[in-house]
Amino acid sequence: MRFLNVSCIQIFMMYLQKFCEEQKDESGSTIGFLCPTIMSQVGKDQKLNDQVVTYIECGLLRMGNVDIILVPFCQEMHWMLVVICPLIHEAYFCDPMGTTKRDTSFKHVLQMRSAFRTFRACGGASKLIAGMSMKWSNIECHQQLGSTECGYYVMRYMLDIIKKYRSIKDKAKWFGSKLAYTPEQINEVRELWATYFMDNHL
Repeated sequence: MRFLNVSCIQIFMMYLQKFCEEQKDESGSTIGFLCPTIMSQVGKDQKLNDQVVTYIECGLLRMGNVDIILVPFCQEMHWMLVVICPLIHEAYFCDPMGTTKRDTSFKHVLQMRSAFRTFRACGGASKLIAGMSMKWSNIECHQQLGSTECGYYVMRYMLDIIKKYRSIKDKAKWFGSKLAYTPEQINEVRELWATYFMDNHL
């Protein structure tokens, strides 16, 4: 349960992307991802922030009409997850340590006004919500017991959203509990990570 570096998170995201591509979803819901290395660069450096906004713009255009975008990011050696629902202009913080102070610059960059203008221009959002600001909410999610297992929790958050509650309509059911994950739930993430890595990268 030691602190995970960004490579561990990225490999699990590669597994999740492959899972999404292979899974036939009758609801038609689609899920996109943003790179945790780039997204974790958000801070007080305006030049870096501008680069992140450009990356988001390109990502939205590439992904098209996705329902949910998963954004793991690391702030002061702590992993968190932002879940963006671009079609309805809503975003949710999933923090394994609910009391962690969040960097407001990250939220500011993810308002993505220029990015969403481009997204809307390509037909990615309803005209009824065009021009609306992003609505932010802190979602109730499972809380870690220690100080270093945040990476495992973020990976499990993403797995839960993708495997169980892929629809935006089910966002209230994504977690709904502050209880810690069980060892079995964390071990499932470990096994999926290891199997994918051994099958695809060794």
